[in-house]
Order: sequence, then structure tokens, then C-alpha cells
Amino acid sequence: MFAALAALVSMFVLPSSGQAAPAGSTYVALGDSFSSGEANAPYLPGTDTSRDQCHRSTSAYPQLLARQGLFYAQPLTDTTAFVACSGADTGSLRNGRYGEPSQLGALGPATTTVTISLGGNDLGFSDLVEACLHVGWNGNPNCKAQKVTSPADGAKITRAQRETWLTDHLDLHSLYQEIHARAPQARIYALLYPHLIAMRGRACHTGPGSYSARNILWFHDMVDYLDQHIADEAAIARGTKADIRVVDPRPAFDQGHTLCGTDSWIHGIEFIQDECKRTEGSTSCLKGSLHPTRAGQQALADAIQQASGASPTLTLASAGRAISPSPPA
Repeated sequence: MFAALAALVSMFVLPSSGQAAPAGSTYVALGDSFSSGEANAPYLPGTDTSRDQCHRSTSAYPQLLARQGLFYAQPLTDTTAFVACSGADTGSLRNGRYGEPSQLGALGPATTTVTISLGGNDLGFSDLVEACLHVGWNGNPNCKAQKVTSPADGAKITRAQRETWLTDHLDLHSLYQEIHARAPQARIYALLYPHLIAMRGRACHTGPGSYSARNILWFHDMVDYLDQHIADEAAIARGTKADIRVVDPRPAFDQGHTLCGTDSWIHGIEFIQDECKRTEGSTSCLKGSLHPTRAGQQALADAIQQASGASPTLTLASAGRAISPSPPA
């Protein structure tokens, strides 16, 4: 087991807390928890400590792409930088998180491929996971109508209005342009977010509570609104010569693989007491909930493969699909 883990670790330049990855890595995996592989332990050394909770999983889609050698004629080597970090938003991606430096420092003229998921934490999705749960904390069967403080002027507005405002003011195109400026030869794969909970016209019961049908519909619409915004921001960056492709995993997840679906690729809600006691970073008691499982991470890798136009992707045996390790031509 330890030997296998060591082999996986060797595929990436793994910056320990506070250390930068080598600039100019050929493949750079940027982003938040959907790219780091949150909720799918074991995590890479130095990313699951009391100070560093970046939680880079050995099962995250960047690891799967590296094992497969998708963008190259052979498996990726130690020129790869896997710097995605759980909880990252546009600010901490630029400035660093948990004592780690800016993720952008891994980019350089030699970079040819970048993957990134970002935006959910800027909108406070992790807070909504708790606020909209029926039981405990601030659960509310119709949480989108709950009054919160406006980020614009401090007035009281609804959660739905707040999320719409935050999405409309989320500047991703300048980030994509900065990635292009640092890595002008790179193709950027901007990953959209999958729908998280099945729309069945009834509540989804999970862990310590449930989500109402009304809240599930709002979550669904909110993900679509954010994903459209990400696509629009990518189009702006593309207009300034950035080579950027939008990767949409929703069609795959919508085939019964959302939470409360027939075969979920989304982790359910789990109350973790130890997470409530942490003194640094996120203090969510539900850390890891509503994130892709290992099969979900494979689906993200598959979506990137499809967007790249490469040959069929290497798949997890647990996903029950064919395995084709052949790299692209």
C-alpha cells in the first residue's frame, strides 16, 4: 500500500506546505476542492495536516489524467504540478492558502496544459450546504428566501439574490487571461460544476438531515447559472487569444449519478465533529460533503478527455467501464 502511494506521489511535484511548485511545469492542475479530490482519502503528504487542508487526493482527476498520460505520449513525470487546494477561491488561488504560495506560481512558458475548477467558494457553496439542510444548524425548507446581508451595500436581501449578485460579479476572465499570460502556450480546460442532487420532485434524505425538493431545484438552477457564467467568462478570455476549452460534466452526472440518484457519484452529507474543532481555515462540520466520489472524479477526467478530443480514457474498475490506456496520438 505504501509503495503504491509512493508511486502515485512521484507522478507530481508535490509542494509541501509553504513551498512553491517549480515554475513552468508542463501540466498544471489548478483549482478548488473539485480538482483537489476532497473527500477521497488518502491525501498526498503534507496536504492533510492541522495547518494544510488542501486535501490533494490520490484519486483526484489530475492523478487519473497523469496515470493515463492523456496529454502526452507517456505518463507524466516530475515536471507536473498538482497544486489545486480545497477551499480555494479566486483570491486564495492567486495569493495562496494554508501557508502554500499562489497556485499561479506553478505556471510558466513550458506549460502546455492547465486544468482548473473555480467559482463555487466565491459564492459560498459550502455555507449553503449547511444552511439549506433541514435538520440542525440553520436548516430551512426554503432557504433561498432566507434574509442575508448584501455584499454590495449591507442591506438585507434573500439568499437567492445574494448568490445571483455574487455570480454576476465573479471575475474569472481576468484570471484566465493571467493564466494565459504566464503560460502562453497552454491550453486551459475550465471545468464546470456538475449538478449535485437528483431532481425527483421530492426531498433527498442524507446523513443528519435532508434537502427539500424546493431547495434541490434552486441548487440545480444555481449550478446552471454559475456554469453559464464560467462559460461566458471563458469566452471573454478566448477573445483575447487564450486557448481555453469549457468542460461540462453535467450530462454524465445527470444520468442517475447525483446524490439520491440510482448510482450516486456525489458524497452524501456526513457530520464530522472533529472538523468543527479545527482552528485554522474552514470550520465546516460537513467538510467533504457534496463532493464527487472516486467514480465522480473519474467522470471529471472523462469529461476533460472528451473535450481534448483524445482517445477513450482510462477508467476505474469500480466504475464498471472499459479500460483503454492508450495515449492520444
